[in-house]
Amino acid sequence: MLMNYDIVLENVYDTQQIHIILFKGFDKPSGLAAVCKQYFNLDLEKGEQTSFINMQLGEDNKYVFTDSQLIYAGMDTMVLPSIWEKQQIGLSRFRMHRLAEIENHYTVCLAKMEYYGVLIDVDRLNENTRLNKEKYDVVEAELYQLLKQVFHEYPELYSIQFTKTQQYTNEEDLNKFSFKSPTQLIKILQHIAPQVTSVGKEELEKYLQSLHIDTANLTEE
Repeated sequence: MLMNYDIVLENVYDTQQIHIILFKGFDKPSGLAAVCKQYFNLDLEKGEQTSFINMQLGEDNKYVFTDSQLIYAGMDTMVLPSIWEKQQIGLSRFRMHRLAEIENHYTVCLAKMEYYGVLIDVDRLNENTRLNKEKYDVVEAELYQLLKQVFHEYPELYSIQFTKTQQYTNEEDLNKFSFKSPTQLIKILQHIAPQVTSVGKEELEKYLQSLHIDTANLTEE
């Protein structure tokens, strides 16, 4: 709005970012459709969303929107005040208004960064990436060893259908396991500890504390 039409928006409020801080650790999707479903059990139609990708400027150097695109955008904005009201309850309950204010200022900063771009020291970035990749490979190798020990201790895990297409029937198959998949991780954890309902940091900390493990000495990694 500022860059294209010289309109300054005061008091920017990012409903998606506020949803993220309110439900951090609960693995709640933060897209508008998912938020509407959670807050109001409302199914928001998002089929028109992809039509905005790679739009071309018209003859007067402005975008020309179709009626269906305008209706779609209007429906998106209509639900925002109701979402704001719901979120104020949570912000008050958990005393997070100051955090929300900081996050909303960040949203404006991020928009400027996305518009202008960010200067990057490519050589330093590549070196940092290389070093972190080496550390990641070491941790990943340790995780696969631990995973095989878990399956050895709980052989019934081999009978679980982890995804629609993935089931691990032998130790060799475990090399395909994705530690980045919350869906697969939670199936292992719930088999070992049924009380664990997500792989969020807070949930896992509660579980570890129930085992009398001092989580203060653990890194988030």
